[in-house]
Amino acid sequence: MDGSWGSYEWANGLLARGDGLVWACAEYLDGIHPNTLGREKVSNLMLNFFKTDDTTRPWYLDPPS
Repeated sequence: MDGSWGSYEWANGLLARGDGLVWACAEYLDGIHPNTLGREKVSNLMLNFFKTDDTTRPWYLDPPS
């Protein structure tokens, strides 16, 4: 989702949203805080956002010299 605010991380558990994102209980330490699997998913969502958003792409992929 493009919005220049950050990656869109909300999904309804195992009910996939339009792009296929789901969150499984196995990705959480306590139902709120992500474990290693969950943190990797969040990291990948943020990385994709920085690489594709119109606002972040220029400074993230091609920073000034």
